Amino acid sequence: MSEYLEPIVENFDPMDYMMPDEEEFDEMLPEDADAEDVLEARQSYKSQKERGGAILTDKILAELLYLSNNAREPIDKIKNSPVNKWHGEQKDDIHLFFAFIGQAQEHLLRDAFVTHVISEDATTEAMKQKIMSDDHGRAMSAWECLDYLHKAGFIDDGLKGEIGQTRGERNEAVHDITRWLFAQFDPHQIESEISRGERTVVRLLELVYDFDLE
Repeated sequence: MSEYLEPIVENFDPMDYMMPDEEEFDEMLPEDADAEDVLEARQSYKSQKERGGAILTDKILAELLYLSNNAREPIDKIKNSPVNKWHGEQKDDIHLFFAFIGQAQEHLLRDAFVTHVISEDATTEAMKQKIMSDDHGRAMSAWECLDYLHKAGFIDDGLKGEIGQTRGERNEAVHDITRWLFAQFDPHQIESEISRGERTVVRLLELVYDFDLE
């Protein structure tokens, strides 16, 4: 069980970022509200981006906790066992966790680049994709987005380093067949890597959507 992630998932409620119901909306209005009051109240709603971000954040956190718990379960057994031997299913849970971490990082790094680097004048997806592509139409990699965000000061040295380390785990899990088949993980080291992966995703969610998760 992830002691770090569990309270974050438990305390995050996407409904806090949804549009209020009719009763809540009425409470936002002054007595004898006129059309201008109604317009001002509607403009105070959470932005569409924030509402969509809340839904996505809730799903990412739930999946992250599920995969983390699955990966941690065999680690706890191995630590308490005199035989440090990993079978296929145990390793699969760890590889799947890091594959998901990689996907989440790539998605959130690109979203963070759009949010913090691309001009607000780029209002369409086509314009954003053009800015994020080179002269040959090749899309920016997640690592290039990370480099821009780091140089611009949106991501500090610590987070950049942790993302780099967990991406290394992800790349080995996805691309190295010998790692998939024969890896015998050090339980303490891999547990630390899982915790690092959790932190990177939580901090990137905070960067993209400005949520206070920790």
